[in-house]
Amino acid sequence: MCRTVRRLIFACVVMPFLGWATATYGQAPVTQDDALEATDEVPVALRLQCDTPQFECAGYYAAQWKGYYSGAGLNVDIRTGKNGEPDTFLSPTAEVAAGRAQFGVGSADILLARDQGEDLVVLASIFQTSPTTLYVREDAQFRTLADLRDLTVYRPPGSSHDIEFRAMLLAQGIDPTTVTYASSMDDTVDAIMGSSLTLPFTLKQRGMRAIAVRPRDYGVNFYGASLFTTEALATSQPELVDAFINATLRGWDYALRHPHEIARGLAAAFPSPNPDIDALALNRAQIEPVRNLTGHSVVEPGHINPERWQRMNETLIRLGMVSTPLDPAAFLYREVRRQVARDQTVRNVLLTIAGALAVMALAAGVGAIVMREVLDRRARALARSEENYQLLVDNLRDYAILGLGPDGRVTSWNRGAARITGFSRDEVIGRHVSILFPAADVKSGLPQREIDQAAQFGRIEVEGMRARRDNSTYWANVVISALRGPSGMLLGFALVIRDASQRKAQEDRIRFQAALLNRVRSAVIAINAEGRVTYMNAYAEALFLLPWREADNRPLVELSILPEEAVSPVGLRERGEQEVTAHRRDGVAFPALLLASVTPDPAGMAQSAVYVIHDLTERKKLEATLQHSSNLALLGRMSASLVHEISQPMNVIRLTAEGGLLRLAANPIDTDDLAQRFRTVSEQAARLFDTIDFMQTFSRRDAGRVDGTAGPPFDVGLSVRKAAEMMAERFEAAGIGLELDLPEATCTARGRTRQFEQVLLNLLGNALHALRLRADQHDRLVRMRLTVPETLPGDLCLSVEDNGPGVPQALRDQVFEPFFTTKPAGQGTGLGLSISLGIVRSMDGTMDIGESDDLGGAAFVIMLPADYIGPAAGDTTPTGSQDKLLVAPKAAAVPRITTARLGPHVLVVDDEELARREVADHLSAHGYRVSQASGGIEALEIVARCNADMPLSGDNSPQVDAVITDIRMPRGNGKELIANLAEAYPQVFIIVMTGQPLHDREDLEDIGSGADHVLRKPVSLSEIDDRLGALLSEADHEE
Repeated sequence: MCRTVRRLIFACVVMPFLGWATATYGQAPVTQDDALEATDEVPVALRLQCDTPQFECAGYYAAQWKGYYSGAGLNVDIRTGKNGEPDTFLSPTAEVAAGRAQFGVGSADILLARDQGEDLVVLASIFQTSPTTLYVREDAQFRTLADLRDLTVYRPPGSSHDIEFRAMLLAQGIDPTTVTYASSMDDTVDAIMGSSLTLPFTLKQRGMRAIAVRPRDYGVNFYGASLFTTEALATSQPELVDAFINATLRGWDYALRHPHEIARGLAAAFPSPNPDIDALALNRAQIEPVRNLTGHSVVEPGHINPERWQRMNETLIRLGMVSTPLDPAAFLYREVRRQVARDQTVRNVLLTIAGALAVMALAAGVGAIVMREVLDRRARALARSEENYQLLVDNLRDYAILGLGPDGRVTSWNRGAARITGFSRDEVIGRHVSILFPAADVKSGLPQREIDQAAQFGRIEVEGMRARRDNSTYWANVVISALRGPSGMLLGFALVIRDASQRKAQEDRIRFQAALLNRVRSAVIAINAEGRVTYMNAYAEALFLLPWREADNRPLVELSILPEEAVSPVGLRERGEQEVTAHRRDGVAFPALLLASVTPDPAGMAQSAVYVIHDLTERKKLEATLQHSSNLALLGRMSASLVHEISQPMNVIRLTAEGGLLRLAANPIDTDDLAQRFRTVSEQAARLFDTIDFMQTFSRRDAGRVDGTAGPPFDVGLSVRKAAEMMAERFEAAGIGLELDLPEATCTARGRTRQFEQVLLNLLGNALHALRLRADQHDRLVRMRLTVPETLPGDLCLSVEDNGPGVPQALRDQVFEPFFTTKPAGQGTGLGLSISLGIVRSMDGTMDIGESDDLGGAAFVIMLPADYIGPAAGDTTPTGSQDKLLVAPKAAAVPRITTARLGPHVLVVDDEELARREVADHLSAHGYRVSQASGGIEALEIVARCNADMPLSGDNSPQVDAVITDIRMPRGNGKELIANLAEAYPQVFIIVMTGQPLHDREDLEDIGSGADHVLRKPVSLSEIDDRLGALLSEADHEE
């Protein structure tokens, strides 16, 4: 039956009406080709809001460039808001009203101008939402709009942004005149009102970090850029206006479908006057925001909702900004055009009314029957929907949903409200909503203020403290919506409360943690699983000269502030500590300690990482200073050895030169002997230069890394040999063996040769000290071994092992700490191993301590990345084993007695063979019987045999009359020899040759007390003749 009735109504009512409408309105619409028949282009001016042509104005320029304006017979002059006058903003509404432009772009300012008597009409709304935004500094004391009273705000005077700003303040009950305004947008302002399309770039250029506050969040939801003209032009030349609208909307449609083409065109045609701003990047950055503002792909370009313009005007009336109600029929161009069409069709409408009334009377009787059935069905459905609604509301346990009357008293109460507040339904129904507020807020009138604001603005959302039945408080998110009837009468309020205490506590904790991280004197950077930056603390921004806004969501690798291999998201894992070379944004490199911590998800997959970066610049400077001090201290400890190393070659040079001169004076020139002497002088001079170079190198500060690498390549094996040779004398003097185990191949690493040799000298010195403390003084040995591990073919392994007491397990974690030492007070600074570890780490190596498998004592193991392993340059054959016992644990002294002629018997004792031989040859040439010994032990045996009438088998060596000896000798030193001779053989004259420094007066005095003469190196052969001759003559005279 219902279907039949519907068909009857359709046939009797709808079909006749459709026929009339087709006859009346069925004419084809006017096209833009028909709009203007004139062949000449009509000049018109369009005044824009924007200061400079950017993508926010893309549609107008697209219409001009693509020929849509010219095709419509229009010659459009597009003018910006400043139009070449940088300090002046030309209002589009004022320009159009004064006739200086035919068309303009505006928003809420159109309503204000019309209220002031200007006959303006809106043609199309390009931006469905306004871009107006208030940006407030992050460091400003800002929580609510009321805080703006204590801040300085810049607003562009006279623009639509200023209108929306004032409307937003008034909507929150804030008098705009109570806010302090700045006359210019300088660095002193706390907040800036402007467009979200352009202002962020200005703030970024100024380095200002800000939060965005939008008027639409406070109930001020206005249209943005809208085309308008005068009512006079719209009524007198509708074809011109239609042509302009159609061409403009075609331009916007093209620009939104081909945004990058238009962006490139705008950047090329209108480059930025500021060299710091990339015009193309700026235009491209506006593409998506402009698309969102226009409602692209949702509504047609230029869409207008008349009711929305009316609501905008009502909002301005409520806020006291305009006084005249808006008539859409007179304000909106399309409505004006429709009104003209309506006037033309009134006659046709009146003619059809009579027929329609007759048909409707016929249908009324049938419709009454159907209507009753429909109403009954709707009543039953409404009852069911109300039951379902109440059931839904009661089951929302996480939300308190209340109904309030117009006076703020509770009219409905769900189960969620009872759970959150602790009040039952019977306890609150009929009571004022202030029962849910803390007493202090009730006293201040806050409950009523919130209700009044909801009634004024329709809806408010606030957060604050609320009270439970037991007087405890919680943080709540509250939404209050005003309920009005069709006539606008206030019926009551809907109140929704959510307990946000947990979220608030989390946010407070996050803010507190962020504040703590910003106070940490280390850079903290977090990345996600894709390697993109998700957090930087303030110290990281300062350290890397990188603002957080520039780094946000960018790949950390792309920023080039840390080595790619250290922060690559591929295979993200815990990396522990590592020293790296970091870079600031200005290109300056600096040493840094990088710590990586990975946060896994519940499945165990790494999702993010946190990097903590310590700037090691100052630490490296301190280490360099300590290292330099350590070098100087080491030179001080080695002073005696260094003096010996200097005086010995000088002594040989002088003896060789003087011996050569004496021979030249006595005999014809022996060219072979002379050549040999020159070679000796040259070799000793080179030896002397090596010692001086060593001293200069060790006393010089190191510049550290300069190219991001560990240093230049150096021969590790050669450094091992040099260090061992420098310590050989001390090991020989102590009777401790020193063994080298080096590979056949040349092995190089990257680093500072001097620093690495300092490490080796320090390790050898520690081993020497440890073995001196060993109870068993026999077969003491230190071994230095360099190998290439099979498991790590790209590394070099150097171990320094001994058969001493070793390092206790409990102390192994402490030995590398600064100032830790096991030596007695005054015998060590505790910095040697700490500095050594730093040197090895700077070479990208490691150093550990353990127990020697072969020798049983301590073993220090250094691992270095190999730079090269193979034969030396130009070497094609293996060199053979380089194992070498540099110093034997026990040196066997072989007595050696050589005599000449029958004069007095003189024993020359010196470990330097060249010097010993030169003195012996000179004395032999002057008639002395001469014997030679390389050390005190050997010399004492010779004296004992000769002076005890116990000559060696087959030898008739006479007694030793005089001994000429050095002091520092590995196989028995001269001081012990002098003491033994003075006690057992007082008749033997003793002449000492020493390189002992003059400042060691006590040692010289001790030596002099047991010797007849002390000669300081380099000695003179003639001086030896004089002193020796005087002693022997004195002995003959006494006899």
